[in-house]
Amino acid sequence: MTHRPTRTGNPLRDPPWTFGELWLSALLWSSLAPLLVVLLAGLDWSLGWTNDLAWDVRLIRWGLLTVFLAAGIFLGYLLYWSRTVRASMFVVVTLGVTSLSLLVLIWFICSLLIDGWRWLRATQVALRNNNEALLRRVLEHERECLEELERFDQEARQAREALEEEIRALVQEGQSPEEVAMLQKQAEALRERLKQRLDRARQRLLEDHHLTRREIEIQIQAEWRHDTSALGALRQFLSGSSKDEPANAGIFPAIVGSFYMAMIVLVVAVPIGVGAAVYLEEYGRRSFLARLVEINLANLAGVPSVVYGILGAFIFVELVFQPMVTPEGRFRVQWLQQWTEWLFGGQAKVAHRNTLGGGLTLALLSLPVIIITSQEAIRAVPVSVRHAALALGATRWQVISHHVLPYAFPNILTGVILAISRVLGEAAPLVLFGAFLYLDFTPHLFSRFTVLPMQIYNWASRPQPAWHYCAAMTGLMLLTLLLMLNAAAIILRQRGQRRWRW
Repeated sequence: MTHRPTRTGNPLRDPPWTFGELWLSALLWSSLAPLLVVLLAGLDWSLGWTNDLAWDVRLIRWGLLTVFLAAGIFLGYLLYWSRTVRASMFVVVTLGVTSLSLLVLIWFICSLLIDGWRWLRATQVALRNNNEALLRRVLEHERECLEELERFDQEARQAREALEEEIRALVQEGQSPEEVAMLQKQAEALRERLKQRLDRARQRLLEDHHLTRREIEIQIQAEWRHDTSALGALRQFLSGSSKDEPANAGIFPAIVGSFYMAMIVLVVAVPIGVGAAVYLEEYGRRSFLARLVEINLANLAGVPSVVYGILGAFIFVELVFQPMVTPEGRFRVQWLQQWTEWLFGGQAKVAHRNTLGGGLTLALLSLPVIIITSQEAIRAVPVSVRHAALALGATRWQVISHHVLPYAFPNILTGVILAISRVLGEAAPLVLFGAFLYLDFTPHLFSRFTVLPMQIYNWASRPQPAWHYCAAMTGLMLLTLLLMLNAAAIILRQRGQRRWRW
């Protein structure tokens, strides 16, 4: 015979209730739902809120409300008294949310792949059509040349026949042999002038045909696509610049701009962030100022990226680069202008909203994240490692450089790569900074720039489906780049953890 545990009424102290013990009570409590609905219906009828509704609509509405309230009371009663039901509900909700998230992610990736495939097919068709159009233009030009030459020869023949008739009429008017001889000389002169005029006209016509053919050859040389396969279309997309036609558009300037952003963050934010983390964890005392700095770092990591865009636009545009750049696109400082021309060519234009300022803005954005992740990585190194090194006579910097940083390097590297991944996906601060949506030249460190998220935004906002396919293909390229960076972070972390063990 089983012993029934004594219940005190406190769900935190009582043994777990079973579903079999609670379902009847929960069902009885659910019977309060019709009473509540009746009270609400009476209040609604007395105040006349829904007198304009039909009776069948009212009954359906009150019936649905009754079912909803009864189910809520039933489930709430079980969740309050039964830890088993709470655990089961937590598992069900977690599995449901996880499954839904995976379904949404799979649907999103499949949509990108489908749009990318559509872009590939549409681009191949457009490239083949463009080649065929160029060939048709060459053939049409040849046909037009032949037709114009035939028309010219016919008009020249008619002009010669008309001149011969005039000459015959003129010679017949001669009375004496001397007059006839003089008229024949005039006729020869007329024939010679007509021949020269026709020769000049034919030469001009041939020169016009030659110039037109040369223009067509230049256009073919610029627009002809020798490789119209899928790999050729992808290569042209990765190496081309922005164009007015979706089939000819490329993302190379955006790739270069994103590369500059990542390199500036890597060069500027990573040394400062890791150095600040080392100081806060190894050198700085646990004072009020240190705690205040850590609190502010945690707050700065949660600041919206738009705020950093406003801050970067004020500091790097209004205060730094705008006083240094002339309206003609040159630095006012002579040595800086010479250095720019030596690096990027004599025709390089300088802008006050440039790549360097955008990269520094994103460096400010990623700096709190790098500091916090580096602090956590350094803090994870056991204190015994430090004590052992100090006991053997090592200085504090030797302990940090030979033991703490090598052990924390995998986790620091993971945080840095994740910060760079976030930088590559940012667009909001660069919108306020002045990044271009359309860029048909390769940016350099002091020129105007664009990045992959801005290119996606530009093409996705256009109404034509072909531009949407271009945006989807750019999204696939960006997603592939981010996955590669995350895979590199995982691989480097695993290799570092195998190499450095304590």
